[in-house]
Amino acid sequence: MLWLGLLLACTAAASTDREFLAARNDYAKGRLLQFQRLSARIPARYPLHVYLEYWRLKREPASPGEWARFAADHPDTPLSELVLQKLARFYGKAEDWKDFRKVVGKLAHENLEIECYDLRARLIRNDPAAIGKGVRLWLTAQDLPSSCDPLFASLSAAGLVTDGLRLARLRLALEADNLELARQLIAQLAPADDPDWLRMAQRAPEKLLALSPDSPLLREVDFYALRRIARDDPDRAAAVWTERLTAFPPAERLHGWGVVAMAAARRLDPKAVRWFLAAGNQLSVRENVWKTRTMLRAGRWPDVYKSIVAMPSEARDKPEWRYWKARALQAMHRNDQADRIFAQLSHEAHYFGLLADEELPQTLENLPKNHYPTPAEMRWVRKRPGLVRALLLHKLDLNIDANREWAWAIRGFDDRQLLAAAELARRHQWYDQAINTAGKTRATHNFDLRYLMPYRDLAEAYSNRNGLDPAWVY
Repeated sequence: MLWLGLLLACTAAASTDREFLAARNDYAKGRLLQFQRLSARIPARYPLHVYLEYWRLKREPASPGEWARFAADHPDTPLSELVLQKLARFYGKAEDWKDFRKVVGKLAHENLEIECYDLRARLIRNDPAAIGKGVRLWLTAQDLPSSCDPLFASLSAAGLVTDGLRLARLRLALEADNLELARQLIAQLAPADDPDWLRMAQRAPEKLLALSPDSPLLREVDFYALRRIARDDPDRAAAVWTERLTAFPPAERLHGWGVVAMAAARRLDPKAVRWFLAAGNQLSVRENVWKTRTMLRAGRWPDVYKSIVAMPSEARDKPEWRYWKARALQAMHRNDQADRIFAQLSHEAHYFGLLADEELPQTLENLPKNHYPTPAEMRWVRKRPGLVRALLLHKLDLNIDANREWAWAIRGFDDRQLLAAAELARRHQWYDQAINTAGKTRATHNFDLRYLMPYRDLAEAYSNRNGLDPAWVY
């Protein structure tokens, strides 16, 4: 009779899954009566019942209090984060900073829209740190959400967004080809009767560069014109810049060479080496990365080292640049310093860790041993409600929700818990999630999970049948 009970339980679960999908379809199509009817038939113990509650609140004119209760009742789901973000936007738009502060403190992450509301709230409380953060947020080539406009208006009214900052942002916008933002900034900087310099730079860049660069604004547009020439013909851009550079201040002369060098580097032009050296230290972060690649290609190790040292820490500390910094030190016969970096990298489970291990005088004999989850670890991970929901959503092919649930559920997992979750995903044939989860470990690893090979037997059989090396097929 046990098998009969299992069969009935499986049949009931499949029926509930079908009703859930039908209810979801009715919700998506606005058929609220049918949605309510089907929702009432799905038991509250069903793992995805929380989604029915969420959809009901979205369709009904729910009050902020109802949304807040939902978030408080379901903190283990990513839906609570979505609800808190909704409440933060609601209170921020209404400038209800008291309730906004209550909500924003519960968020796991702030997006740009909410961050701007948060900075406005902090400015109102005279938080001095909010000023610097707001200015740094403004100084970007990206378009920003409309919630940022009042923040930036306040900063501008207080004299904190200067013309110098506007010029700096204009340079970023033109480098990123964000011409709509560039036009907005030019309108704030230029007299109303000024010619359309940007259009001239697009249509006749050499003609624009022949004019006298008598204002900082025109010089920034000149660099955009020079960039347009350099994209098509770096040699022509170098010739034009050689003729015109004396009309520019010394620092801007160097910047012009960086513009030419960047275009040449993207073409793998060996002359980029000479032009990068002519640019000195007047390079943007992106240009400096390209300079480093160019110097690597040319085998100029001292210049590689200098370029990496000049990177901001968030770039310089990435595994690839730590590795190449050590290689540069090695080439400069500073082996003790190089080996210290190689030794640190060799304990990290990634490509550059393996390369670093090969550079050490005594290489590690083996990679760290794989950790295989214990039965107790598997029992624990199978009981996590978020993972149960994620697996069921994946089974129902609702992969956006499934991935969001999984990511929310594994926040804060240690290495062993991550590997147990990865093994759980593998057993459910959710291979990409198994690989991604196993790849998050920091000290305890399982490379069989990180580099899964599903269907290997099938691939090898067909490879052998066709006289192919399986490594070429798989």
